[in-house]
Amino acid sequence: MSLIVKICGLSEPETLEAALDAGAEMVGLVFFAPSPRNVDLAHAAELAARARGRAEIAALTVDADARLMDAIAEQVSPRLGFQVAWR
Repeated sequence: MSLIVKICGLSEPETLEAALDAGAEMVGLVFFAPSPRNVDLAHAAELAARARGRAEIAALTVDADARLMDAIAEQVSPRLGFQVAWR
């Protein structure tokens, strides 16, 4: 059995870099306004650009509508490896 390491709730370049340097294979971005780890689309796109090619990007949403989901897919990671976690 192989394991995949995902670190979620990354919201700052420094924590993203630390996760990538530690070997995270997936990094998670939170799109839920009440969360202290929430990121807006523009900031998420910047973080995703830093991670692209080094780790897969995961998006965590809570009760997101189709418009937000489309925007996340378009602006954050339109690759086939895009992962979404609904809560």
